[in-house]
Amino acid sequence: MYETYATLIGLRRSHSELFNSTSTLDWKVSENDWEKGRFLTLSSLGNAKQIVVVGNFTNTAMKVETAFPKTGTWYNYRIPSETLTVTSSTASLTVPANDFLIYTSFSKE
Repeated sequence: MYETYATLIGLRRSHSELFNSTSTLDWKVSENDWEKGRFLTLSSLGNAKQIVVVGNFTNTAMKVETAFPKTGTWYNYRIPSETLTVTSSTASLTVPANDFLIYTSFSKE
């Protein structure tokens, strides 16, 4: 759990433009989204940096159609060596049970 919190705090400190009053937040976290994944998308002013978070709060892994704001290379923030090439507005992701994925439009390094 320490590693998860340290990673999230590091993300917020290193990329504060995604968490200030000029950034935009889109979220889908209602009861209707429980079985389909819950989503957060953060974008900095001018969309220079973006984050997509998808959470699975069920007890089984699930395959989730995840919306991405742009195509191209996305970086798994929790596993920096892992990238995802997004070729359309959505990508199918497998999210482990009781876990979440964080993809960024920028490299962690």
